[in-house]
Amino acid sequence: MRFLTFILVALAMLAGACTAPPAVAPPASPSPTMTVPPSPVAASGFPLTVTGDDGRTLALERPPQRIVSLSPGHTETLFALGAGDLLVGVDDFSDYPPAAQRLPRVGYSNVDLERTVALSPDLVLVVTRQQRIIPELERLGLPNLFLSEAQNLDGILDRVHRLGEMTGRQAEAEALVAQMRQRIDAVTARLEGVAGPTVFYELSPQLHTIAPETFIGDMLARLKAKNVAAGAASPFPQLSQEQIVAGNPEVVLLGDVEAGESPATVAARPGWQDVRAVRTGRILPIPNRDIVHRPGPRVVEGLEMLARALYPERFPPP
Repeated sequence: MRFLTFILVALAMLAGACTAPPAVAPPASPSPTMTVPPSPVAASGFPLTVTGDDGRTLALERPPQRIVSLSPGHTETLFALGAGDLLVGVDDFSDYPPAAQRLPRVGYSNVDLERTVALSPDLVLVVTRQQRIIPELERLGLPNLFLSEAQNLDGILDRVHRLGEMTGRQAEAEALVAQMRQRIDAVTARLEGVAGPTVFYELSPQLHTIAPETFIGDMLARLKAKNVAAGAASPFPQLSQEQIVAGNPEVVLLGDVEAGESPATVAARPGWQDVRAVRTGRILPIPNRDIVHRPGPRVVEGLEMLARALYPERFPPP
């Protein structure tokens, strides 16, 4: 999903089974606030002209009725807005909610254009990884809109608004955004005056991580965490062992447990014995990566989960 998902997908292809016991408590149950009850679709805002993140415009005479989503984050957002019934196809990684698993798959890094055409979409939602196929979509006469993955939480909220507007679910989008903002504010309000820990967020065993200019980086910043990757030249840099040891993180968050990483494997790395997170045992696996790594409505659950990991005394388990 500057697009976090495609990097995470590449890392996920290397993933194996997780053997480490979860150290970060996941949400007790899916939040009921993450899905807004649908209301009759309003056509009063149409015709509508929307502008993609590449500057191209798309004219919609009415809300689209057959959407292909090429982003798990956009898929989750559409379902949360009560517009899941408009989806006729999704990318290979859209697996939430369960209803998304029953939809036809059209690929991800390599989109099956023939299958996409066969689904007769009146809107294809394109993200950064697929931007290169836009000329072909145009040649095939498939209406499409480019919405890149958000770089911060405000950007995710903006995507909710925009998807709500173009599907005639403006009221649902406003309600969902209000609920998300309320939960974000509830977390940050409990951290007034806190001096947060230094954190290394591990995306891969090859020591890829996230820079501040990403939505996960924004989540860490809102949690007052000091990011070891601050000042990195790219959104998802690969740090050296020496850089991480020099950064001396107080907490290591493992977003790569599916690749076999665990507190034990991290503690056994040469030169890491004096890292504060190793000495104090604060190497914390992320048991449900999707709620942290996907730029959709469940990201607020990810923020709450990270808050409990970093500040267990302020955020007791639910």
